[in-house]
Amino acid sequence: MAEEDERAKQESLHACSPGEPERQCSNYIENCEPKSEGHRKNVHEDQWKSRCGKQLPVLVVGHYCHDCIRLVGGASIDALGGSASYISNVLDALSVKAHVVSKVGGDFEFISQVSHPPLILEEQHTTQFFADYTTGKDRVLRVGKVCEQILSSDIPLEGEYSLGLAVGVAGEITISVIERMLKVSQRVIVDLQALIRRIDSSTGDVNLQHIRTTPFDSILNQISFLKATRAESAYIDLDSARQVTCVLVTDGKHGSTVYQRDKEYHVPPFATEEVDPTGAGDSFLAGFVAGLYRGFPVQKAVLMGNYFGALAVSQIGIPQLKLADLEELQEIFYGVEEQEINCNLQTDSSETADRFHTSQTSQIHP
Repeated sequence: MAEEDERAKQESLHACSPGEPERQCSNYIENCEPKSEGHRKNVHEDQWKSRCGKQLPVLVVGHYCHDCIRLVGGASIDALGGSASYISNVLDALSVKAHVVSKVGGDFEFISQVSHPPLILEEQHTTQFFADYTTGKDRVLRVGKVCEQILSSDIPLEGEYSLGLAVGVAGEITISVIERMLKVSQRVIVDLQALIRRIDSSTGDVNLQHIRTTPFDSILNQISFLKATRAESAYIDLDSARQVTCVLVTDGKHGSTVYQRDKEYHVPPFATEEVDPTGAGDSFLAGFVAGLYRGFPVQKAVLMGNYFGALAVSQIGIPQLKLADLEELQEIFYGVEEQEINCNLQTDSSETADRFHTSQTSQIHP
């Protein structure tokens, strides 16, 4: 009898709620094993597909890049970069079906490391970033080469997606691209950096401009979620933006805050030892999206984003997700009741925050 009750409990975790088509099932943690190049596959893929039925894929739009990173201590690395690469890495690990729209040049060095091939433009250069973390301030970001913008026609109208992610890094996403994404996606999530970054053509310096000076300000009310760092949030009118969309503000080791029309709540972080902060926000966004894909409420999906953000900064470059990480993920997110997360308050209780901090301190290592 106890065995039957446990089986019923496990099945209920992955059941779709009647009358809620967006809360679809996705048994993305069980039965995973590592793939080459850090990706993973689901051992029982046919079984997974049968459980998820006609689950629509996630659309990810943004360039892959060449990253040249200088870390505190003087180490320099050349690595695959771009939000799309970090996001697809997490989605692949969680067996979330994804379609990536990205452009690179004929000089792209990491084609063997991406599971979602980009459009290769032989006469173009791949977008190149230089990130310097040694200045003692926030990172200094500069762009070298820049690939051609993504066009709305690069996104097929015949597609249909559960979630669309606009995650540009160097101005490659235009308003027409987001308008196309709104047509083919049930919900659209936008990283604010895709809307407000401007590249100085003479120096390559990355500057930010207030969103009200861009054409994107007019479509905020059509976006389901807008993600920003704490520093980037100064470039929107937060009080106005939260009236028309849900704003997610990440703040590194301090966790994340969700701003909705009539309420806001803080979601605690996971403690970790930071080695390379590159891609933390992208991995957060991927975890958040995976939570929504599974049918989690917003606050629990944000907590899942915090989990993957912590994993990202604990490794250099795109994180290699271990089976132990996914097993721990299952234990945390299927073993914690929503009310224990304490997300309905503006600030979390120290007891809840300490619980999540402690769970990660001994688990996440560089």
